[in-house]
Amino acid sequence: MAGVRVSEKSRIAEILIEHRVRRLVALLLIALTGLSGAAVEGQTEATTMTYSHVRPESDSDARAQLAWDVLRVALERTRMSYGDYSIVTSRIEEPQRRLLRHADTGGQSVNISLLPVPAGTEAHNLVPVRIPVYGGLWGYRVLLIRAGEQVRFDQIRSLADLRMMTIGQAEFWADVAILKSAGFNVKLGESYDGLFKMLKAGRFDAMSRSVIEVLDEVKAHKDLVVERNLLLHYPMPEYFWFSDDPSGRRLAARVNAGLLSMVADGSLRRMVKSRFAKTESELDLKHRHVIELPNPLLGGADQVSDPALWYNLDKD
Repeated sequence: MAGVRVSEKSRIAEILIEHRVRRLVALLLIALTGLSGAAVEGQTEATTMTYSHVRPESDSDARAQLAWDVLRVALERTRMSYGDYSIVTSRIEEPQRRLLRHADTGGQSVNISLLPVPAGTEAHNLVPVRIPVYGGLWGYRVLLIRAGEQVRFDQIRSLADLRMMTIGQAEFWADVAILKSAGFNVKLGESYDGLFKMLKAGRFDAMSRSVIEVLDEVKAHKDLVVERNLLLHYPMPEYFWFSDDPSGRRLAARVNAGLLSMVADGSLRRMVKSRFAKTESELDLKHRHVIELPNPLLGGADQVSDPALWYNLDKD
């Protein structure tokens, strides 16, 4: 009987040990499942790259919409290499001069900016993706003038003639340096909307506006019109800019890869052409008198001689 009791005790001990082992295994599996879920969640957060851009400067400001459409295509093309992405509009609504400071901090409120080559960019510790988003169309400029004043511009055929007119620009726009370098009398305004009020009030003779933006502006300001004969041109690339830090450089590398793919297969040029073909026709750009201006802000890194990157009115 004593032997039986020992055997029973051993069996009971084995059952208890087996139960404890199973319980420990179950707890371990639960823990591993939780860790796995956390790892996947962390991986998703790490690989989802968020691009946050500033809000338009006003309700009528649609200048950058094509750029964000281009950005989405570029990011979609790099999904396999870089993972998921999101594009968000920041609550920040500020002009270019302060937008540069936001990008300089590398903060998440704004981490991508669409800008032409601005004066003093290097001082803000920014890095560009040097592929012109609009193919340089920002550098094709027409004049926005008051209705009824076309006759004042009809005899202008040279840069010297045009220098007789005062041109309005925002003080933080890169065009100011270009126009002043070319000898223009430039009147400065403090805000985008304020410039239109200044033109209407006769504070200057005309505003130099890119062909990509002027038609929307005319619709918003019925007492202003586009001057009919002149087309100013200077090489003006429109780049995506990022903060010069590890996060900004990674965001830039992805955009660069996507845009290079779009340049290679011609899809970037087709997007720009599709968006602005009607504009080109409506403004009759090919029949305007062109006045060429140099751009002192550009350097060798801007690839102005690469035809694959630049919109050509005669060929596109």
